[in-house]
Amino acid sequence: MDKNLDLTIIIPLNKWSEEVKDYLDRAVDSIALSTVKPSKVIFVVSSIIENDFIPYSKKTFEELKTLGIDTPICYPTEKTDFCEQINQIVKEVDTKYFSILEYTDYYGKTWLENVEKHINLNKEISMYLPIVNVYNEPGDFLRFYNEQYWAQGFTSNDLGFITEDALKVLWDMNISGGIINTQDFIELGSLKPSIKLYYWYEFMLRFCNQKKTAYVIPKSLYNHILFKQEMEADEAKFYYDLCSKEYWYKEDRNKTYIKK
Repeated sequence: MDKNLDLTIIIPLNKWSEEVKDYLDRAVDSIALSTVKPSKVIFVVSSIIENDFIPYSKKTFEELKTLGIDTPICYPTEKTDFCEQINQIVKEVDTKYFSILEYTDYYGKTWLENVEKHINLNKEISMYLPIVNVYNEPGDFLRFYNEQYWAQGFTSNDLGFITEDALKVLWDMNISGGIINTQDFIELGSLKPSIKLYYWYEFMLRFCNQKKTAYVIPKSLYNHILFKQEMEADEAKFYYDLCSKEYWYKEDRNKTYIKK
């Protein structure tokens, strides 16, 4: 078997049910069916569901191990917040790259193969993103994410490259499924849990401002399920506006929304 990609896939879980299991089966299958495999898979499991998850994990771990993937780690945590879970586990990652696979999502079969080809061509890029197919909960196609960076004239840079200025024009992106340089993510301060809903947008502004390079590979090879966000408009606007002020700082300054 060819050497696996120097990549850890992180799957965060903070609830468990038959519906979650069905989604997760599809997500894990997408790893197993990938033409290029990752080195590791880590399940970040909230401690409140750890006992329910163990029976599932044993069978899954063995199946992935037969594919040359290092025995996946079930990493229990007291944290249930997505950003806190990711920040905690990325510190444990020992591969050059990591990717976040939401349990409701799934990779296209050749996504990692495409990433591997681009890494071999340019090792200076810190983040590789796919064009994302976005679906609603019933499974109807809604739109693409990340495709704007292949629109002629959208940025002053070459096609596919993300810029700080372009992010200020159109913030709506999908980072899950992307391949991110582990050390760059840590050095930039990771995600900011206090910024609700728009934490990836703030991180991308910070990422580009610090002269890191992100590139959208022109292949629609990640599938994302879009769930309705339960947040009032005033609060959502507060966090959106906060991004343009806070990305200058690596640390989370813990700005909070105060309801009027």
